[in-house]
Amino acid sequence: MAFALSGVGCGYQRMEEIVIDASLQPDEIAMVEAAAELWFQADESLRLPVRVSDIGFNVTRGTLPEKCPRVTAYARVSPTEKPSVYLCSGGRNTKQTIAHELGHTMAGRDDHLSFGVMTAWAEDLPYAPLPSDVDYVRSQ
Repeated sequence: MAFALSGVGCGYQRMEEIVIDASLQPDEIAMVEAAAELWFQADESLRLPVRVSDIGFNVTRGTLPEKCPRVTAYARVSPTEKPSVYLCSGGRNTKQTIAHELGHTMAGRDDHLSFGVMTAWAEDLPYAPLPSDVDYVRSQ
């Protein structure tokens, strides 16, 4: 299950580049890249630069004890901090759960839709973002 962390409100920063922590496992890096590609295939206008780095990353290992291991991944969006995605150790993430968290950060939003990749119910995630998910990421 995935979870977004933030306060209620608008004006959150949007992710402008996906920078994956080089210390993640190779299969985790590949899964983040594949999750991002799901968004880009759904709508090319959503494409962001994706790279792996030792510094300045915004996709990394999650350590919040109140979240991990209860969820497999979570996102942070805020008006004052850069948006970030965190993968919990031992979490069984899928491209869809990571795509869900990337959706929060790409949109700068912490709310959920009633269906689609951006639903709050991780077990109901479709294989790829739906048109309603693309609208979610585009809007603010």
